[in-house]
Amino acid sequence: MENPRAKASKRVGESSGCSKRLAADESVQREGQKFARATEPVARQALSIAKAKAEASALGRAHKEFTVGSDCSGLGAEMFGLKCLGIHHRARHIFASESCARTREVFINNWPWCEIVFLSCSLLDRPLSSVPQVDHYVAGPPCQPYSQSGLRGGLQDRGTAVNGFKNRGSVILDVVSYIVNRRPKTFILEEVVGLNCGDTKVLFDKVINMLKQVTCSGKPLYHVEWKVVNTADIGKIPQNRPRIYVVGAWRSLLAEGEGCTFSWPEHVKHPKLSAFLKPNTAPPWMPSSRTGVDNLARLWNAAWESTRRTRPT
Repeated sequence: MENPRAKASKRVGESSGCSKRLAADESVQREGQKFARATEPVARQALSIAKAKAEASALGRAHKEFTVGSDCSGLGAEMFGLKCLGIHHRARHIFASESCARTREVFINNWPWCEIVFLSCSLLDRPLSSVPQVDHYVAGPPCQPYSQSGLRGGLQDRGTAVNGFKNRGSVILDVVSYIVNRRPKTFILEEVVGLNCGDTKVLFDKVINMLKQVTCSGKPLYHVEWKVVNTADIGKIPQNRPRIYVVGAWRSLLAEGEGCTFSWPEHVKHPKLSAFLKPNTAPPWMPSSRTGVDNLARLWNAAWESTRRTRPT
């Protein structure tokens, strides 16, 4: 005879739909594993890799406090940031995108519980309707079209066959389109400072205006701010990397008494370079990129001139 308590539990599970959700989740896992094993996706089918979830229970995922998604995700800096804050376990990682196959492989190894990994961040390759809505959205569109070290092709930059881009310059507009249509509660965008210089400054102003003009019930939905932040000033690493950061949040989430302001990171004391170098070592080879070689030569010359000026005569 079946245990009365077990029988009652079975009835509760069936009435609440738990068993159906678990069965559906197992089906998703099987499909995710099948897609993840495919090395070359079928045309118009492998716009994303549906991956097996690390958590088998739909009920377990329901307890996550907020959802996260990113485009041009790289190695997944958004999740590294949440991990440093100690709150990554409270986030449900919904989607990411990365066009570089090698980087995408590292991303998947770092964050195996990310539910969907898109092979492209361009809306030419994936319908906007296929990209889930999230609470927190992060994107770092390709910087080459706007870098002061590059050709500055802007929106007309098409990329190359090697990097797999079809419309590298206009990805930034695809990112803005996601925010305007999917309306995440918060977002962070990152781009090189060259976007706000010269001919491309018009595009930067347009992006900011588009974000500020998103409305809800006739009122502005987002509070938007931007600032140039240097990694060397806030990251405690010896890397001079100034970048434009654009942040936005629903006005309803911000304290009215504080005037809807965002607190930017404060500067930290620069660590010494010796903290990152082993004694009596030298680089085994030169950088592979021309930009890297030029930067290294410039730093060597600056270090030599500094040493020569301080040397006693």
